[in-house]
Amino acid sequence: MFGITYNIVASVFFNVAIYQGAGTLASIRTENADGPCFAVSTALIECASTTPVTFHWEGEGDWKMVGDQVVTPGQTGKAWVLAPDSVTAPHVQAITAPTVSALDVERLFLRAGDVQPPAPSPAMLNTLETLLSHPDKRVRKAAVSALQPWFSGTPMDPTQIDSPIWFDDALLIKLAKDPDPGVRRRLTHILKDIRPNVSREQAHKALKILIGDPHRGVRRAAIATLKRAHQLGILPPEEAWKQAFSKLAQSGPPGRTASNTLAQLARYTEPSTVIRPDLALEVALEKHPERVWRLWGAWKQHLPFDKEKAMKLFRSTVGLSEPLIQHWAKHNPDGLHDVLNRWEPYVPHSQRWDYIAVWLFHTKHAALRSLLELDPEPPEKVKRKLRIKIDLKSWQPEKQLSD
Repeated sequence: MFGITYNIVASVFFNVAIYQGAGTLASIRTENADGPCFAVSTALIECASTTPVTFHWEGEGDWKMVGDQVVTPGQTGKAWVLAPDSVTAPHVQAITAPTVSALDVERLFLRAGDVQPPAPSPAMLNTLETLLSHPDKRVRKAAVSALQPWFSGTPMDPTQIDSPIWFDDALLIKLAKDPDPGVRRRLTHILKDIRPNVSREQAHKALKILIGDPHRGVRRAAIATLKRAHQLGILPPEEAWKQAFSKLAQSGPPGRTASNTLAQLARYTEPSTVIRPDLALEVALEKHPERVWRLWGAWKQHLPFDKEKAMKLFRSTVGLSEPLIQHWAKHNPDGLHDVLNRWEPYVPHSQRWDYIAVWLFHTKHAALRSLLELDPEPPEKVKRKLRIKIDLKSWQPEKQLSD
């Protein structure tokens, strides 16, 4: 069935989701194609044909292919290889019972350690969708967790990452409006690893709803998703920045999470008329100063040294950033010298001062070396620095101060 690529006049595409363990594309037989068929990926077949092509599942075991069987040229058929409904009738009965519980849903759809759930059938998946409207919020939350592997794209998912989605993309909007914040928060886990074939428009709409959620925990989880949303093509970096920046002034976890998200975006984008790290620094320094070490450090190439801002950072926080301190020492050593001298003009110095001395041990700036007592190097100070270096291995102020 599979061969090399030919110059063709028309093509038929067949996108199929094969449940793990059922087989591969090699188990699909094609009929009536007037040209060669070949695998484009682990879930997509292309046939060079000017006539409709019929697809048959011929794999071993008790599996059934449902969906499109005959596909015309220029079209993409979609199908799923699942367990037949006749095999899963007891499972369907269990989750349609009036007494269905969250545990019943988890047992039938979620992997528990090395224990795999039973292979689902079309009836089981359709019933799972109805459970998203169940009156018991615990059942709905379990149903969202069961839904996640079918929408997300990770190695643990039940079908190939580029396979078609069984469920309607509009479910994302429905879940974003669920009355229970626990359900809405679980939706953010789906959006973090969403599959290529899921509608980006629907995912974008759902994320915007969650970012404006009245519940603080949901907003925080949605804001934390913005970086991944940009990477997955759900929204452009400018909008990811705008959404996170709009929450930066909020108190508590949502604002702190927004600051962390703005810092993470530095890895994927550059400043522009919309992406303004200078404005983010101003707001974060006022509202979440402890997070500024990470934010300023991430955007250090675009944020010049500012004595007053640096002084406020040293005096109003307990954290530090080794990359940022070293960057300042390299590009503005005179300014850093003045700030350090104003910050702790007298001995004994704090432990943070000792950390800075260790980080700048190799600086060539004479005034900094003198201020930090790096020259000469008496034996007792060498021993003290060695102890500090050991302490630094376990000293992670950002983690200690994380939410």
